[in-house]
Formats: sequence, structure tokens, C-alpha cells
Amino acid sequence: MVFKVIDILGGITGGIASTLVGQPLDTVKTNMQLYPNSHKNIFSSLYMTGRHQGIRGLYAGCVPALLANSAENAVMFASYGHPQSLATCVVGKGKNHNMFARSVESLFTSLVLCPIELVKIRMQGYEVFKEVRPKQPSIKSVVKQTLKANGFRGLYRGLECTLLREFVGKTLFFGLYELCQKFLDPTGGRKEKSDLLASAASGSIAGLGMWLVAYPIDVVKSRVQMSETRTGWPLIRREIQRAGFRGLYSGLWPTLIKMISVTGMFVLSEEFSKSNYRKTLLDMKNLIDPENKFFSSCDFLSGWSTGVVATCIGYPMDTIRVVQQVTNVGAIKSMQYVYNEQRVID
Repeated sequence: MVFKVIDILGGITGGIASTLVGQPLDTVKTNMQLYPNSHKNIFSSLYMTGRHQGIRGLYAGCVPALLANSAENAVMFASYGHPQSLATCVVGKGKNHNMFARSVESLFTSLVLCPIELVKIRMQGYEVFKEVRPKQPSIKSVVKQTLKANGFRGLYRGLECTLLREFVGKTLFFGLYELCQKFLDPTGGRKEKSDLLASAASGSIAGLGMWLVAYPIDVVKSRVQMSETRTGWPLIRREIQRAGFRGLYSGLWPTLIKMISVTGMFVLSEEFSKSNYRKTLLDMKNLIDPENKFFSSCDFLSGWSTGVVATCIGYPMDTIRVVQQVTNVGAIKSMQYVYNEQRVID
């Protein structure tokens, strides 16, 4: 039990850390996905968001993002044992064991992520409704309006896209991560005993490969969740007709920049915090006998802490991403818009 708690705390720590680092870029990505005409690139989106809303605009919806990353990592580490057992039965203990287990995990995390990401995206991309809702929405107002319009099912709008993105993304990420780890740190052993730089580099490379493949799914998911009527396939057809397949990669650059910084921060903070949690909780080891449970608890604590840190650092870019996704303008214009809007609201 202690090890399980450390696993979950490790995941939460990693989620917080990565969100704090990557949120501004994630906002830019969302804005480029939703508003490709006005948020044409990362610089214009950053500029518009910063000018209209200031730093706070880049961190719009930061609380849902923190919850999403922390909850995702907590669920991921908490449920890890079941996918691991299933993976052992299906593929054995071979090299594909961890990748298969993480793919199954995505089914659990998607159920947690979908409603939280919907709230976050609608908070970040609120300018699409600014004529009728000039006030920056809160978590409470977004949830209340969604429940009133579509009921509880409305919070799970875009679930199929979330499931697909998480399944494809997790499979690619952990497959590439394990491959890079073996190449960069062939000594083996537990991850926290390996070189932290190798872990950070492996995470960044894996994240890059993941997003290059899964990004179009994320674009469709953002637009489906921002809309209250449209579904995935009509949005895909419309975007391909409008801008070709390139339109499905709106906001990719802030995502890649965020991914490199956030993934590195996540891996470093997760591994570092797990080591420290283990040292701190070692005196409590006699309370919980099995050693594997003790380390699981450390991983949990580490994941929670890392998630908080990552959210705080990355959230401004996440806000720019959302504005770009929603307004179709460039990154600089998105940044400028958020900065000016926040200044007016204040």
C-alpha cells in the first residue's frame, strides 16, 4: 500500500510540474487549433494572448489543467497494476510488456481527462463567445452551463477523440521512451537509478514522436469540445476542405516546444521526487510490509508533485494554444489578445 501511494504521489508531482511548465504553450496550441485564421503561428498567438490578457491569460484554465494532469497521473499509477497483469497474460514479460500496459491504461485516464479538458478548453478559448459572454468564465460557470445545455453527457463531449488520442499517444510514447532509455542508458535497473539526463532526453524524444502522430486527433478533439453541436467527422472533412491536411496541425509548434520542456520537467521532477519520497517514507516502511507496495506509494506521490510543477510552468503556452485553436490566428496575435483582454477585464 505504501508503495502504491508513492507511485500515485510521484505521478501527481510529475503532472503538476509538467502543467506549470507547458500550460502557456498548450494555450497557444489550442488557440491555433480552434482559430487558425487569426492565430496563424506560435508568435502571433503568444503576442495576442499576452497583450489582451497578460500572463493570467496564458494560464487561463490552469486549475482544470492541474487537476487533469494530477488526476491523470494519479489514475495512471493507481491503476498500473491491472494493465500490467493483463499485459503479462497477453504479451508476456517481453519488450512490449510496458507499452501494452500503458495503452490499456489510457482507457482509464481518458475517462478522467475528457470532462476536465472540456472545461479547460472552454475557459481558454472563451473569446469565441466574448460577444455574448464578455466575462472570463470560471470552472463553475462552464460546468453549470454545460450541464444545463447538454446534461452530464455534455461533460464527456469528445470522449471518442480523447480515447483515440490517449490510446495512440500512450502506445507511441511509452514504446519510444523504453527504446530511447535502452539506447541512452543501457545499464538497466529501476528508472530512478538511471541517469536523469537520459530520462529527460528519452521523454522528450518520445513526446515528439507521439505528438507528430496524435496531434490531428487532438485538433479535432479541441474543436468538438469547443462546439456544442458538431461532431468529429464533419469537422475533419471541413478542415481538410478548408486548409488541407495542414489544417489538422494548427498549433503544432507550441505543442512541440511545450512537449520538450514539459516532458523533460515531468521526467526529472517525477524521478527526483520519487527518490526523495522514498527517503522520507523509508522510516514508515515497517508500517507496510511488501517492498513493491512501498515503491508504488512513492511513485504516486512523485507523480502528483510533478504534475503540479509541470502545470504551473507550461500553462501559459497552453492558453496560447487554445486561443490559436479557437481563433485561427497566429501565436503572437493570440498572446496579444489574451494580454489586452485580461487587462480590460481587470
